[in-house]
Amino acid sequence: MSSPEDTSGIHNEQNDVSEVDSSIPSLLPIEPETTRDLRSEPESTEHVVEPSQTHILLSPSFQSTEIRAYQYGETIFPVGNPSWSHDGTFVAFMREGSIWIINPESWQDPKVACELDPFNGSLSDLLWSSNDSKIIFISPRFCSPDEECIQKHALLQCDLQTGEVSIFPNLEEHNPISVFDWQDERLLLLLDKHLVIYNINTGSWEEIDLPGFNPENYYRTLRFVDEQHVLYMTDSDEPIIQIVNLETLLTTELMPADEVGNTNLQHPRVFSVELSPNNRWVSWLVRREPSNQQSRSELAVKLYDLESGETYILMDNDQLNDLGIRALSSPSWSPTSDRLVFLANHQLWILELNIEGENH
Repeated sequence: MSSPEDTSGIHNEQNDVSEVDSSIPSLLPIEPETTRDLRSEPESTEHVVEPSQTHILLSPSFQSTEIRAYQYGETIFPVGNPSWSHDGTFVAFMREGSIWIINPESWQDPKVACELDPFNGSLSDLLWSSNDSKIIFISPRFCSPDEECIQKHALLQCDLQTGEVSIFPNLEEHNPISVFDWQDERLLLLLDKHLVIYNINTGSWEEIDLPGFNPENYYRTLRFVDEQHVLYMTDSDEPIIQIVNLETLLTTELMPADEVGNTNLQHPRVFSVELSPNNRWVSWLVRREPSNQQSRSELAVKLYDLESGETYILMDNDQLNDLGIRALSSPSWSPTSDRLVFLANHQLWILELNIEGENH
């Protein structure tokens, strides 16, 4: 791992003067990244790569749980993302306009957690509170023709003990577009096209301006690393995954994220960057659009190992096509950091890393 004294890759985007962010978490790779393709037989969903110098073996498998879930949006990715509870006992998802939960060990007997309008089909950004007692989400607000609708969305919370749904304070006249992460009393929130940290106890918020973040392209997803740092993906032709210090705005580049694909394809759209709970893995989705009518768009699931500096292709476009999958939701990591849950084809899917080796 890189030491705090190593200034490589650490720079101040505002004044382009190299400085050391001594508070940065130990997340830097020890070697430059490499890309490894985990494909084996095209008809198989089990993919094996030989152990690297770090003695890691990944045999990722991707399969449906056959649990039906509502899916809104097909062309890029579904909106109604599932979400794993912090204690690992439940996965929350959307069905019939309501929030449901299910045990991820048996994948049986899903139950309604909070009953909502059955016509409200596009709930998004499901997140659990740190004690798993509540789930927050973004919901559209429908206005009657004679109503002046200032707010297009609502940020709501579902109390799992009472089933009660309520709006967060001081947001009634604002438009919460997306909520990225929930850490204790803080929410990373896109509010009225501004990125803010919202305090759920006080109902107040502070606007932040992250280097390279574009609020118009917010599907790149941001995540708290700790109280002081945020992981996110920049908006550029060659996006990078980086960590920013919220106090100093010093950024630490982890890796470039433009990834493998057909040379006939344009720059990739990279979104849904997710940091595993053990702070070891960074996953994200890559979609490349064709540059001519003869080419087809491509979709892939990527993984970066912050310990070894290696990049893995967990699922490539051919494998997803074989399963009939054209779009994937933002995933959610299991608390054990070895599984990801997605929404695809109106069902919940599980991608297991199946990690073996002395560094696991």
